[in-house]
Amino acid sequence: MSKLPFLLLCFGMLAACSNGGAPSTGHILRPGGTPGERPFVDETRNNNKNVTNMIITNDAQAQTSVARALFGYMGPVDSDLYVDVADLAVKIASGTATETEFTDVDEKILKPALYVVSQGLYSDCGESADVAKCIAAWRAEYPTRAEQSLKTMLENFDIIDISDASFQSTANKTLTFAVDEDGNIDSISVGGTKYERDGTENIFSNGDTKLQYVTGAPRDGDLKLSYSDFGMYYIIENGNTGRDIPFAGGYGSRKIDDITKIEKSLTFNGNAVGVVYDADSSMNLRDGQAELTFNKENQTTSLSVNFSNWYDVTVMQSGDKTDITFGKLDSQNLKLKPDTEKPHITDMNVGYYGPAGTPTEATGTVTYRETDGISMNMAFGVK
Repeated sequence: MSKLPFLLLCFGMLAACSNGGAPSTGHILRPGGTPGERPFVDETRNNNKNVTNMIITNDAQAQTSVARALFGYMGPVDSDLYVDVADLAVKIASGTATETEFTDVDEKILKPALYVVSQGLYSDCGESADVAKCIAAWRAEYPTRAEQSLKTMLENFDIIDISDASFQSTANKTLTFAVDEDGNIDSISVGGTKYERDGTENIFSNGDTKLQYVTGAPRDGDLKLSYSDFGMYYIIENGNTGRDIPFAGGYGSRKIDDITKIEKSLTFNGNAVGVVYDADSSMNLRDGQAELTFNKENQTTSLSVNFSNWYDVTVMQSGDKTDITFGKLDSQNLKLKPDTEKPHITDMNVGYYGPAGTPTEATGTVTYRETDGISMNMAFGVK
């Protein structure tokens, strides 16, 4: 989990970061309901999780979430306004709604938005003369409820277009997704070549050529990333399976443009995947445990990764300079041994992501190239 020392100070923006990402199932949390009733299952959300754990919510999904969350609401509501209700509910839960948005908004949007955030909030503030002040007081009095509400809003009501997300691979290719009108991922483009999704899994096709997208943060794993992803993909062409290619990236709308403006240093933890190879052989790197630190004081970024079947890797980046070191020599892997005494090139790219401009997760890639030696490509994701 991200070790953000200012989390509590920024509670309204970061409450969902304690275990971010959408739930492993597509259950929508909602008030009311019949005792013993099974939760509503969002099949589109579950379908997309076979490819990526990132939050993907289009208008249709948000409308469905609002409709479910308004169960028991007795006031007037217009289904044509459900998207507006979802938008305001996210702002209320995160504390980003402005005074004007409370004073000028139609009651057919405001009151349902209060209700879907929390029935208690609606009861306390629905008739308040100063809604903004009332909401602030409610969040201060019920921080646990507010935290859970924000998590639910971000997972189910925050409309975020997957076409806004892009990933860069260590093969210098850009990856992008597209979805159908219901929000299901239906294709992926790699370097401008489009692959249509096969069924509901993580395999895509372009004619007889297959591409498999393998996230490093699978739905049943411990690492949950909401706005970014990393992993490796490979292509099968003419019966030949290509080498695994690491990638990393995320939503442009949730990317932190300038990490140097944060208030304090950050440390993130997560996983890494990679591949090392030379002219004769290659090996995928397993069980990578990653720690990423951005030091606010000296403006440096450091990444430490421990693999179970290869060397430990440490990368230090300061300005335009990137240094790499290897440790924990394993005699079983002498053939693919790094030799930093040889001329080599090292590069690391990191992207930070989070709601409302606050970094809660990061993904990136590392490449290492020796002259007449090995090459190593790696991708990582951390929270």
